Amino acid sequence: MNLLDVADANCCFTLTDVGAHGCDNDSSVFSNSNFGKAFSSGYLNVSPIRNIPGTSISIPLYFVGDEAFLLKPRT
Repeated sequence: MNLLDVADANCCFTLTDVGAHGCDNDSSVFSNSNFGKAFSSGYLNVSPIRNIPGTSISIPLYFVGDEAFLLKPRT
């Protein structure tokens, strides 16, 4: 069984996807998950840039994964 999780900067899980076969590769599990489809189509409503809390410094938001996941910008 394959488990895909997303956690925020405070290490709190914000999304969990369970159920893909363990032999499926991580990239295709992500692409075929509801979260992956929403991310690719732009339906997540994630702000592209936010200020670092307590500062006026703006940075883009990132999802960090291992080498199994494609590096691509949100469209």
